[in-house]
Formats: sequence, C-alpha cells, structure tokens
Amino acid sequence: MLYDYDKIISLHVEPTQMCQAACPMCDRNNYNDGFTNHNLINASYGIDMWKDHIGIDFLRQIQLIKLCGNHGDPLFGKDIVEIMEFYRQANPNMKVAMVTNGGKPLPAEFWKSLADLGMMVTFSVDGLEDTNHLYRIGVKWEHIEENMWNFTRAGGYATWTYLVFKHNEHQIEEARHLAKLMGVKKFKVKKSNRFIRTPIMKAWGHNKVDTDYAIEPPVNEKYRNPVLSHGMSEQEMHAELLKYPVTCQMANTEIFISAQGEVTPCCWTGAQLWKPFEKKGDNPIWKLIDNWEDIVVYHTPLREIVTGPFFQRLEESFNTPGRLRACNRQCTTKSNDIIGYRSMWA
Repeated sequence: MLYDYDKIISLHVEPTQMCQAACPMCDRNNYNDGFTNHNLINASYGIDMWKDHIGIDFLRQIQLIKLCGNHGDPLFGKDIVEIMEFYRQANPNMKVAMVTNGGKPLPAEFWKSLADLGMMVTFSVDGLEDTNHLYRIGVKWEHIEENMWNFTRAGGYATWTYLVFKHNEHQIEEARHLAKLMGVKKFKVKKSNRFIRTPIMKAWGHNKVDTDYAIEPPVNEKYRNPVLSHGMSEQEMHAELLKYPVTCQMANTEIFISAQGEVTPCCWTGAQLWKPFEKKGDNPIWKLIDNWEDIVVYHTPLREIVTGPFFQRLEESFNTPGRLRACNRQCTTKSNDIIGYRSMWA
C-alpha cells in the first residue's frame, strides 16, 4: 500500500477558496472566461478544523506544511496567525510555508506575527508595478509592495516567484534587483506549461470585463517551458504518457486537504474534483469515490480516509488506461520530459 497514515510527513493545505484575483490560467476563473468557477462555494476553514478534525497528535509527525491550494489565496483564510501558533504548539521544528499573490492589504503587525512564528512566505509576483496586474488581474501593486516590505523588515523569510510572459520578460533583472533591495531571500523565475491549451490567451477581467491585451508566452527560449517546443497537443501528450508507468510523488509522504476538507494525495488529484468546465460527477475521479463525505475530514476521520477505499482505488488505477489525467500528466516516468512540470525553474 502506497499511502500509510503513520508515514505522512508533509501536508499541502488550502485554507480558502476565496481570492481577489482573476488570473487567466487559474481553475478558479473557468480558465479565462471571466467568471468564477461555478463549483466553488468560497469555502474556508479556521482553527476549529485543525483542533477538532486533524488534531495535535497527527501534527507532531509533520515536518512541513504548505499553505497554498488550487482555488484561493491563503491570506483570505481564517485564523491564519492562530493556526500558525497551533502548528508551533504541535511541533516547534516544523517548517511552514505559504504561497500568496501578496495583494490583500494587511497591517504590519500581521506580517510581524508570521515572521516571529517562523513562517516562510512565497510572494507570486509576475512583473512590476506596470505589468504584474496584466496576469494577476485585480491585484494591486501598492498592497504587494507594502506587505513584502513589512514581512521582510520584521525578519521574515521571503521568496519571490516570477511567472514569465511576453509582457514581463524584459523586467526580470529589474525585479531581481528589487527583491534583493527588499531583503527577499530567493528570487525564482518560473516557466508556465499551461500555454499548451492555447498559445495566445485573451485576458478577461472579473465578470467578463473586456481588456485590450492577450497573455502570450515569453519570446526568449531561456524562459519558455519545454512543453512549447515539442509540438504535441494536450491530447497527444496524454496518449504518449499512457505508455509509461506512474510513480506517485506523494506516496507515503504527503496529502492534500482542500478548503472544503477533501483529502487527496496531492493538489493535482484534488483539483480534479471541481474543474471549472465540469459539474460534480463528470470527472473520472468520482468513479473512485462512493460518497463525497467519505473523503472529507468533517465527516470521516483522517486516518480512515487515507487507509480507505478511495486512496486504494486511486493507487490501483495508476497503471491502467483509465488512470486520472492528473496522475498521467504529473507522475509518469516521462512526465518531466514531456510536460516539463518538474523543471519549470530557470
């Protein structure tokens, strides 16, 4: 059995489905039709979920918690500081990292609390004042800048990740310099593989507000994901990857907990539950689930979920023609070569 509850040492958690942004390539935004994914209910969980349904005993075995997810920005979650304090109570040596667009205005005291508690924060900022908002639609630069400064001045460990497009590739070195000036510890350039669906993407704002520009991949080969070079369509890549075995990256290591409390091996499988162009039950993942409540920590104990039929059936499906697209894309022995997902950093 690949998934052993007692061997899990890492958690990827999604504190909320809420976010102020309308990033064109995000599942939250119907993959750029201008409207929010109809499956989302703006779910969030707070400290009670951790105390009542996860528990301090389980957290004592965890070495790393990542706050990110598929649909929301963690800054819009509940009880962030209180939850961080609970983590520290459970395991003072645990590493805790959060990924955010950095655009929710918050007081300096909030950022000092996170810094004092040892949370590492990755700010996903794709450009500078005149370009970041072109992809991070709805995110205001002045809030990002203030939050980053407040966190680093408080001694916080910050990373800046920079998703490269045609409209911002000329600013990489300027952004790198700014990051150093702000006391950011790491600056990472990220290559997107999502242009495989469409090479040029019209940018829609919230509620189909029109814009006069499109999102395009970078011109410089150094910043282009390898997936843009081999000429295969998404369907052709899926067929090619089916020839190779799946080796789950998260086996006996990590689980993902969504904002609705759903437990899956990773965020990629979790995302299959609520794709924006599908309704509940459409995706093949639902064939592996008897009842939705069976994989939700509010209804079923965490140990029972991890050792239960859903995780077992998922494992059994890995090397069959009917395996999930997420498993096929991310975890075959050739995924890195064909999809380029594991080599996205320049």
